[in-house]
Amino acid sequence: MSEVVQRIPTLLWDNLQELVWRMDAVFLRDVAQITKIPYADLRKVIPTRGVSTRICTDGHEPWWSGLTCHMSVRRPGGAWVRCSSTAFEGICCFKHKNLEGREISRLPNGVLPHDSPRLAQLVRHIPIRVENVVYWVNDVPGFSEVYDIDGNVIKGLMINYAQRWILEIDKI
Repeated sequence: MSEVVQRIPTLLWDNLQELVWRMDAVFLRDVAQITKIPYADLRKVIPTRGVSTRICTDGHEPWWSGLTCHMSVRRPGGAWVRCSSTAFEGICCFKHKNLEGREISRLPNGVLPHDSPRLAQLVRHIPIRVENVVYWVNDVPGFSEVYDIDGNVIKGLMINYAQRWILEIDKI
């Protein structure tokens, strides 16, 4: 692994640092309000300006992943999408709370835990943005069909994700 050094203009860097510091302050005020921990006490634990703080997470999974609902839902076109709602108590959101702890065979059609072996066997889709529209393509080499968020095939387009090539079939 090699390290790549990128130069950023000084004024841009200063403005970026200021923006991040302000966002940190707003975030800590929100945390203080929610947890009822005084803002000053949080600032003692999390250093102020000019001091980098490394916050460790478990494994390679983002910290919010553990707070996201455990269920995946099948969209009308057949694509499985993880529920993006927050799980406040337990592993499921309020909508799926009644499904928590059920065996997979007892879950309703179109709902499975996101780590289900059934979902692991499916073809994986990767998001790609084309002219400010998010599409989904198969995680395979070469050209792939293009899908919308529901899993419906978008006619007339093929995308090679690895090469970032778009092939408009209607124009051939």
